Amino acid sequence: MKITVLAENTAANETLGSEHGLSILVEMKQAVILFDTGCGELFVQNAERLGVDLSKVTHLILSHGHYDHGGGIESFLRINNLAGVYLREEAFSQLYAIRAGGEIEYIGIPQGLRGNSRLVFTRDRMEIAGGVTLYSDIRLSEPIPETNRSLMIREGEKLVPDAFAHEQVAEFTEDGKTLLLTGC
Repeated sequence: MKITVLAENTAANETLGSEHGLSILVEMKQAVILFDTGCGELFVQNAERLGVDLSKVTHLILSHGHYDHGGGIESFLRINNLAGVYLREEAFSQLYAIRAGGEIEYIGIPQGLRGNSRLVFTRDRMEIAGGVTLYSDIRLSEPIPETNRSLMIREGEKLVPDAFAHEQVAEFTEDGKTLLLTGC
């Protein structure tokens, strides 16, 4: 298993860009998985700089419905015509952040993607490839952390605290080793 970080808050060297977001490539014997796409095009640019061919990705997993993890889905779909996109249907919820000063900002993924035929909505526990399992039945059992209290979801006309029902985690197992990836 080979793990390559394509985008995150820091960069390993000056030739790679960084952003508030996440994108990780996991190369396995039976599958090549992209876990999140960051905010936009940066994961593509970094992949090119690293010599990574994103057209060979077999599965795209979206950890949850915030722009900093799924903002680059449209870029990925233009590059790759093979991979299914695995996400919770709840990732298309209307997701917002209340910023300093009370400004409300939409932070969800592009709503125009909802009808794309490559989307695969996940539920519960789902194996998507040999050694790759998604866990999507996550329930909030602890109080919302202070850092997430400004994250909201629209229910009807109201904004209520986001319980992250749109979140999923991925488990990768190969050669006796296991990796668990989460978005936030």
